[in-house]
Amino acid sequence: MAKKITSIILGAFVLSSVVFLVVSEARKSDSADKNTEIEIKNNVQVVENKTTTQDNVSPKKSKYVDGLYFHSTNRCMTCNLMEGYIRDVLKDSFNKEIEEGSLTFKSINIDEASSSHYIQDYQLQSISFFLSLKKDGKEVKFENVDKIWQLARNEDAFKKYIKAEIKKFVEM
Repeated sequence: MAKKITSIILGAFVLSSVVFLVVSEARKSDSADKNTEIEIKNNVQVVENKTTTQDNVSPKKSKYVDGLYFHSTNRCMTCNLMEGYIRDVLKDSFNKEIEEGSLTFKSINIDEASSSHYIQDYQLQSISFFLSLKKDGKEVKFENVDKIWQLARNEDAFKKYIKAEIKKFVEM
């Protein structure tokens, strides 16, 4: 009887392991198929490579603010949520600035070799949102918008904070 129960338990374990592997491979396949797409975000056409998740938006002005959201390849729910909140604020409150080119946004995967310089440039230690004021293509000031993790669970406070920080930089 004990052998029969052990065999059933082992069989269930093997079966669940196989199901897990099949589901994992299917998810990897889906994400590879969706690796590159073109979409409209904040009324700006964006070509997004979801491996690097970097928005390619060129500024139209000699003075502009870059919003830089840094993340890794493996993203938790909170990381995705915070990026969504930032995009909502940009769309709802800064559409004009985006259209006229005085504000851009980039979502940057710091695990990609082409983006690794940001770790040194901004002394990154975790998922972060930075604002960078640029004049004639050169960064003149930047700031780590560092309360995003503290406010991540409070959508209204998070968005209010992001809006105020972006507004401060846009008005410089």
